Amino acid sequence: QPNETDNPKDAIKNLINNEADAFKESIAVAEAEDLLYNIELVYNSTCFKKRLGYGYFKQTTHDLINNQFKLSIPFLKSGGVELLNCVDNNMKAVLLVRNQADVVVIVGHGNERTGSIGMVDKGNLDDVIIRPTKDEAAYNASLGNHKIYGLLRNDGTSEYDEDVDILILSGCSVLAMDKNIIAWHRVLPDGLILSYNGRVTAPSINSVISKMARFFNSVNNTISKPLVLQKWKEYNLQEIIGFTSIFSTKYDGTLTYAYITNNICVQHYPYRVPFNQYLPYPAGKIKIMQRVVKIK
Repeated sequence: QPNETDNPKDAIKNLINNEADAFKESIAVAEAEDLLYNIELVYNSTCFKKRLGYGYFKQTTHDLINNQFKLSIPFLKSGGVELLNCVDNNMKAVLLVRNQADVVVIVGHGNERTGSIGMVDKGNLDDVIIRPTKDEAAYNASLGNHKIYGLLRNDGTSEYDEDVDILILSGCSVLAMDKNIIAWHRVLPDGLILSYNGRVTAPSINSVISKMARFFNSVNNTISKPLVLQKWKEYNLQEIIGFTSIFSTKYDGTLTYAYITNNICVQHYPYRVPFNQYLPYPAGKIKIMQRVVKIK
């Protein structure tokens, strides 16, 4: 249950202190695709006093020494886990207990149609993919009866309503469609969501993430959501200008960064040219179109 504190008079009794903001700042990372080689730099940034799990899709068992765990739907829904070592009568057991982080980063393959993020959908039952919806029963010929998992509970409340302040969704086109923007807003209505509304290349997002890691390392106190948003916009804009200044590089609609904050979503579209044609604009001259979606 959420919001257990260190007060022995608490009505809620848990094994850990998972009160909201008990550990400022804390982070959890879920890596569902080999896309961001620099994501560990963010996870290990010095501003995070508590690291609440690194879920990795290639991890077959839990690595208890390095706090790296097998990626799973429960891990994604938890938004962070605490590792407990239990000993009783010389018997030992290890438990992963839900403990939500202030900052949650999900790296994966985005789906424009559903707004989902996670592993590449190969049509397998063990594909770890999450949507900004409720769990749903589904059926298709290859999988038969199966379940589609989401971050909304049956009563419509969010799995991330315990402690998450900032959600970074590093995947293509997660915030492309209005219906998915509205759905993700339900997941974190009072927080900050950073993502993309179109295709994004691995080198560019790795550059952005590296700069975000340096920024997090420079933070001495609590993380300011407005400042994080400012840096997200600044670093992505630098990538757009730098990318388009290289005449030998083909432009294919990348770097369409987006964010949700204060009941609006802002999408960005660099000026597009026909696919696989060179972009004949000098640095700083690229046009960036902006679209604002009012959610409430």
